[in-house]
Amino acid sequence: MKKILLLTMVVAFAACNKTVQNNYVIAGTAEGSNDGDTIYLAIPTRTRIDTTTITDGKFKFKGVVDSITYGYLMLGSSEDELEMSAIVLVEKGNITVQMRQKGSRVSGTENNDKLYAITDKLNPLKMKIREASQKLIENKSNVDEKTILAIMQPLTDEYNAAFEKAINENKNSIIEDMIKAIYGKENSVDYPTTIKESRKRKIEQQNTAIGKMFADFTIENGTLDGKKVSLSNYVGKGKYILVDFWASWCGPCRAEIPNIKKAYEKYKGKNFDVLSVAVWDERNATLKAIKEEKLQWNQIIDGGDIPTEIYGIEGIPTIILFAPDGTVAARDIRGEEISQTLMDILEKQPKK
Repeated sequence: MKKILLLTMVVAFAACNKTVQNNYVIAGTAEGSNDGDTIYLAIPTRTRIDTTTITDGKFKFKGVVDSITYGYLMLGSSEDELEMSAIVLVEKGNITVQMRQKGSRVSGTENNDKLYAITDKLNPLKMKIREASQKLIENKSNVDEKTILAIMQPLTDEYNAAFEKAINENKNSIIEDMIKAIYGKENSVDYPTTIKESRKRKIEQQNTAIGKMFADFTIENGTLDGKKVSLSNYVGKGKYILVDFWASWCGPCRAEIPNIKKAYEKYKGKNFDVLSVAVWDERNATLKAIKEEKLQWNQIIDGGDIPTEIYGIEGIPTIILFAPDGTVAARDIRGEEISQTLMDILEKQPKK
């Protein structure tokens, strides 16, 4: 979902300079974790994901960087069962992490302290906007544009002022990049239009709910080699199809891939296949991510807004399972729920 933190992982990571050793230590705790659970540290421009395990309720990473970069901490009892995450700026110094289900926190170094101080200011303002807009979306009466503006404008003005202040105080820095990546899409919103669109999206979600026949879409240049492709090329062809709507820049989308790989390896060739549909993404970035993640299943790329509007998708990853006849068998499944849903459905199929 777009509520979730969106991380644009595009910074360059230079080789370590032998003469300048910038050592970092990332140490922390993870809410609800057990000894032996695995913590993953993904630094986008490194080819290897670092791992460590929870011991006595704590975890620690050590390493060297020669310049500050983005990182993504993830908790899971295995690589296939990721449960919690946190954004971290990997830089010289001792970094302290508190991983929590409702808002992780990172501190201890200059830039992490700055970033999370800003999120402390922006998150409550963002939440006030979302709560107000949600009430308007769920309002059964036909709220007019004037009423929407009277409610939303003071909230957005307050948010925009805090956003601009944070940007102006951190020009040409990694903090500016992070603020734009996390909050940029909420800075300037036409709420009368947005609320009307959200109401429309609720109807679209109902029209593509479990049991409904799939809604087709066609993407020009949607194949890896630039040809036109439709969802109906894959769905409704006699197999269960797990469709993952994702983007290369979306950290939670990338974190979900191991769960999808697990399902693919277990059930491929058993009346089941996987299709990834890239949305809200640049073509070259998608192609690069497909290569990095070594995705072996079918792909539709350059989806833009077309699939998300048809399926009422507000955030990614969104994963939908279609039955052989093209009806929606399951929707909005994540993590271990993917394997559990497939086991419940596929392993109960009559033997042929």
